[in-house]
Amino acid sequence: MEYGFRGVKIFALEGSDLLANKVCQELNNKLPDSMKPDDGLKLIKVVLDDFDNENVQVQIEKVRGYFTVVIHTQCPPVNTRLMELFALLDAIYNSNPADLLLAFPYMPYARSDRKDQPRISVMSKVLAETFNNVLGVRRVLLLDPHDSHVKHYFKPSADEISSIYMYADFLLYWIEENLGGKKDDVLIAFSDGGAAKRFHKLPKITGLRHDYIDKIRLDNKGTIKIERDIDCQGKTCFMVDDELCSGGTAIEDAKALNKNRAAKIIMLAPHAPLSKKRMESRDLIARLNDSPIDHFLFTDTIPSDDKIQGEKKFHILSVAGLLAEAIAQTIANDSVTKLHEPDNVQLYRPDYSKLILPL
Repeated sequence: MEYGFRGVKIFALEGSDLLANKVCQELNNKLPDSMKPDDGLKLIKVVLDDFDNENVQVQIEKVRGYFTVVIHTQCPPVNTRLMELFALLDAIYNSNPADLLLAFPYMPYARSDRKDQPRISVMSKVLAETFNNVLGVRRVLLLDPHDSHVKHYFKPSADEISSIYMYADFLLYWIEENLGGKKDDVLIAFSDGGAAKRFHKLPKITGLRHDYIDKIRLDNKGTIKIERDIDCQGKTCFMVDDELCSGGTAIEDAKALNKNRAAKIIMLAPHAPLSKKRMESRDLIARLNDSPIDHFLFTDTIPSDDKIQGEKKFHILSVAGLLAEAIAQTIANDSVTKLHEPDNVQLYRPDYSKLILPL
C-alpha cells in the first residue's frame, strides 16, 4: 500500500471554472510531473445537486492525501455561488486532504471590509472567520483585494499578490511599441487619493508622471464633484482604479480629463464586475462605449467574455500565469514574496503582442 503525498487536485465552481481552466494549463508547466496525472492537471468535476427545496449538496472525488486547491471568484449569482463554495469546502474538509488552498482572484464581499457607518455588516470579516473556524481553511490567497487589511481577517493572515507589476510591465511595453519609449507623453491618472495610495508602486516602477483626480462624493448614489483639474493636455492618460463596476465614476473622471484636452484615455482596472442594478449588461457596455474612454484594459479575475465579446474598446490581460505561479509557490511551501518584485514578472508574463490598443 502506498502512503504519503499523492499530488495536486484543482476545483472550481461554475463561473470560476473559466479562469481556473487557464490556471490548470499554466500549472502544468510549473509543477513537477510527480504532482500531476499523466495527462496533466485538469479541473476535478464537482457533482452539485440543487434540491426542490433550493438546498444545495456537493459531492467530490477522493482528495485524501492530495494538496487541494479551490479557485473561486465573485461572479453572478454571487450569493448562490458563495453557498455552493461553502458546500464544496465542507465536502473537501470532511475528506481529509493533505492540504487546502483557497485562492480568490476576486473575493466576494471584499468591499464590505470596514464599519464606516452605524449598525452595518462587515461581511468580509464574517466570511474570513467562517472559512477559518467552520470550514478549516488555513491557506488563503487574495489577488488585489480592495484593501490590504482584509488579509488580516484570516488566521493566519492570507497571502496577497497583485497584478500591478504586470500592468507596469505592460505599460512600458506599450510606450515602447507605440511612443518609441517617450514617457513624457504619458500620465498615470489615479481615480482618487485612495487609488494613488493603493497602486503607488505603478509610477515608481514605470518612472511615469502621475496625479490623482481630486473629487468629493455628494451622495450615496455616486454623484461626484471634481475639486481640482489635472494638467494632461496632449498626454495619453492611463486612468487607474481597482475595479470598474457600473462605470459611473470612471466616465466622470474621463470627462474631466477630456475637458483638459487629454490626447487619449485608457482605463486600467484589475477587476471588472461590469454590472449595475436595474441595467442590462448591453446597456452598460453601450454607455462605456459612448464615454470619452478610448480603451479599457481589465484582467480576467471576473468572467466578462460574454459581455465584451466583439467590443473593440475592451481588452483582457490574463492573470492565470500569476495565479499559477503563486499556487505553485504555495504548494512548494515557499513564500509568494518574490511575486512582489517587478523583475519577476517574467515568471508569468502573458503575450502582450495580442493586445492592440492603438493611438
